Amino acid sequence: MPSRRSVRRVGTGPGNGFSAAADLITKGLYDRAQAEIARVLARGGDKVLGLVLAGDGFAAQGLHGEALERYRRALEMEETNIYARQGTARSLLALGRAEQARPYAEALVEAGSTDLNLLLLAAEARVASLDNPGASEILVTLKKSEARNANVLKRVGDLYAALGDANEAIAAYRASLGIDERQSETSVALGRLLSKAGDDTAAIRDLEAVLVTAPNHAAAAVELAGPLRVTGSSRSA
Repeated sequence: MPSRRSVRRVGTGPGNGFSAAADLITKGLYDRAQAEIARVLARGGDKVLGLVLAGDGFAAQGLHGEALERYRRALEMEETNIYARQGTARSLLALGRAEQARPYAEALVEAGSTDLNLLLLAAEARVASLDNPGASEILVTLKKSEARNANVLKRVGDLYAALGDANEAIAAYRASLGIDERQSETSVALGRLLSKAGDDTAAIRDLEAVLVTAPNHAAAAVELAGPLRVTGSSRSA
């Protein structure tokens, strides 16, 4: 199911008329949002902002081809628009076109941006294009600058896992859980890596902890089966 990421608030203040559309996208009311964008544009609203927001709406539904078309049209009108560039990069990544996405992400970072989302986007592009040293450079920076941000550390762990660096991924997941131990998806990811690393006892501990609070968590149950089989253990009551 597509993720309803927070809609970028570029140009969506009360002064330009797009705030209602942005709010509708956030609520998952995509058809109404597109109609609202069209209404604002018909009344003379900023075309670039409208196209970017329309792209955000399609991206939130997982319609990345449609989103990419809107972002590119926005860039044709304003080639330096940071939000259209970011949307283009994200859409290309989602479409599996990492090599095309990377220049957009890199340009945003090279321009001196320290925006968290842009740094993560550049790291994702580097991972997808198999630039392990380049991705690691950004991930090291994020570990230091976002050392108290559980969500970012989870994503850092995911990217390290994608790089094949299990030790760094495990460390990032543990740091994330040290901030917020309620993150079931982080615990599942950690348990999966621990099992692959041969630490089945620790994997069982983390995965069973998820099932204590969420007994019907399918992913945790699936991941738990492996280490239980290896150790010959049975699931704790």
